[in-house]
Amino acid sequence: MIIFFSLWLIIVQITSIQLPSMKYKSLLTKNYSKRWLHNIVQRQSATNPYCNLCCLNITQDVILKDCKFHTMCIYKINETGQHCRGLMPVQFTEAEKYTLLDAHNTLRNTVASGNESRGSQGAQPPAANMRKLEWDDELAVIAETWTRQCQETSDRCRDVERFPVGQNVGSDYASKSSHLGFIHMWYESVVNFSSEDVAHYTKQASTEKYTQIVWAETYRVGCARAVFQKVNNYDVIYQEILVCNYGPAGNIPGQQVYMKGTPCSACYEGSRCESDYPSLCARIGKVPVVNILNNNTNFGSGAIKVVHTEVNYNGKLSNFNLHIQPLLLNFILSLSFV
Repeated sequence: MIIFFSLWLIIVQITSIQLPSMKYKSLLTKNYSKRWLHNIVQRQSATNPYCNLCCLNITQDVILKDCKFHTMCIYKINETGQHCRGLMPVQFTEAEKYTLLDAHNTLRNTVASGNESRGSQGAQPPAANMRKLEWDDELAVIAETWTRQCQETSDRCRDVERFPVGQNVGSDYASKSSHLGFIHMWYESVVNFSSEDVAHYTKQASTEKYTQIVWAETYRVGCARAVFQKVNNYDVIYQEILVCNYGPAGNIPGQQVYMKGTPCSACYEGSRCESDYPSLCARIGKVPVVNILNNNTNFGSGAIKVVHTEVNYNGKLSNFNLHIQPLLLNFILSLSFV
């Protein structure tokens, strides 16, 4: 019993996303511990809730927390990064948002139906529980804030209160790029993905964009794009970047990419197959909106109005497959006999 309690305590400490407060100072003796607590509390903000969020860093062996570098805490909304040159944010029209969703769901439906014949070990199996994606304004605003930094890699921390958030980033010459082209490029890495890894995901840089697109538990997406100037030797080129944020995040080591089986045979309660994408589990009824857009919103200095009209993600932390290394396990066992 003591062993299991110690294991539970370690997991709770690792996975909790609540930040500590100064009321815990009496628990600490060492100066470096007190300094750590002081620094964490100093970063907390009454006007910007993103500064109070810790992002889950889910590695192959353990879940860690990153509490310092949320994109919406470090950068102000609509503010151009100091290293950007010639930034031109490109807003998506409602029609373009629809095509982004349509492209994602079409590709997910292709895999879920068992019609994807490619892969490093042959065709991909059908999915019993793949969910239909819905647009999410909060994820889109976070993506836009990151595109304004003119970086062609993923940001460090972008989770929201509801769930961890995954990300795909693509960039190319602005003259030949398109948002649909980026999604197609991400998906094409299916040729390197083995169907044997569907039941137990192992992190692979060559296929992680594909697996995020088809991760069954993901059901929200928000994207943003921008064009900026980039110096290439003597030449100045125009580069376009597309960032898509996905929630809940995929690519969790040890978890299944999706459940193999007859399409829609394992849909969540409150979802079912529909005619548009007959192999995806779609929410029954009107899709709720999660919207943080506010004309007076300034994440750097003003109060934030956050409107959540959907129920928080109904997954449980226990669903994360933690692979405890022998060293950590020995540490836990040692606690039980102290």
